[in-house]
This record gives sequence, structure tokens and C-alpha cells, in this order.
Amino acid sequence: MYFIHYTQHYTQHYTQHYTQLNLGTTAIAFCGTIASWWLITYVSRRTIYIGGQFITLVRLLLIGIVSVSSHTKGALWAQAAICIIWVLTYSMTLGPIAYSFISEISSARLRPLTVYLARTFYQLVNIFSQVVEPQFMNPTALNAKGKTAFFWAGTGLLMLVWAYFRLPEPSGRTYEELDIFKMEPAEHQEVAPQTKAE
Repeated sequence: MYFIHYTQHYTQHYTQHYTQLNLGTTAIAFCGTIASWWLITYVSRRTIYIGGQFITLVRLLLIGIVSVSSHTKGALWAQAAICIIWVLTYSMTLGPIAYSFISEISSARLRPLTVYLARTFYQLVNIFSQVVEPQFMNPTALNAKGKTAFFWAGTGLLMLVWAYFRLPEPSGRTYEELDIFKMEPAEHQEVAPQTKAE
């Protein structure tokens, strides 16, 4: 998400539409979060996470490819548009679903500690990202501009591989089932149990 906070950088020096782009991105993120409420109700959490991770990864690669291939004003607008679509996807999938996973996957006894560790790790990554990203985008530093998306796509690929092999499906399971489930091998963990009518 850190890369996308710099969406406006693409147009800041080239257009007077900087404020409108910033407000529009925020509004789209809000609408994506509202849409996620419906998505979480009807689609399994693991599917949402892995699908969202894959789609955002592809969009980051597109931003990087456009940045490498052209430096015209139209290419900058294309990168900004892809960033806005990325924000919508993130707001519908990865952003909200992370809170669900943190609270559902941790064991009942370790839940407070797990939430604490997750938030601490998130803040550490946030600090790193807030230091690194401005250096990537700054014309007097690395000046990578849209090529920065390749770096974030690399981190996204690592998380996608991890999620595919290690992330269980918590939908439709009780906390007791999840605790037992965590002791089993990671094979076939994406299949949620079927409920039987009594």
C-alpha cells in the first residue's frame, strides 16, 4: 500500500488535477472497503486474500512495465490510473481481510499476543516503507519513479507464495477446529468443512 500513497506523484508536476486525483483515490478506497463487506460474506477468506494478492501483483507489474516503456505524459496518466485501480482492489481484498485473518487464525489462548505481534510487525514494516519509498520516488535520490512497482511486486510475490502454501481457510470453522487444524499438515487446508443437516 505504501507505493500507492505516491499515486499523486505521477501527476503532481504535470497537471493541475492533483487534488482531484487525491480525493478520487480516497473515495475509491472507501467504496472498495464497503464492497469488501459483501465480498467477505459470500467468498472464502483464503480465496479473497490469494486472489487479491495475485491481482495487485499483476497491477504492480503493469505499472513497472509502463514506467520502463514510456516516459510521456500519457504513460504517467496510465500509471496513475492503474494505481487507482490497484487501490480499489486492495481495499476490497487485502486491506480488510488482514484484520479477519489476524483475529480468526490465532489460537484462543494466544490471540491477544498474536494481535499485538501482528500490529507491531505491521508498524515496523510501515516505518521501513515510509523511509524507503520516498527515496525511490525522489528525483534527487534513486529517481526510480514507476519502476518502484517492481520492488513492491517482488514483496507481493513472496507473500503470494507464502499464502498459497501456508495460509489456511478459517471460513466455516470454529475456534476449536482451527486449533486442531493448525496441527495438521498444510495439504488441502483451503477446503472449508461442509456442515451437515441434523
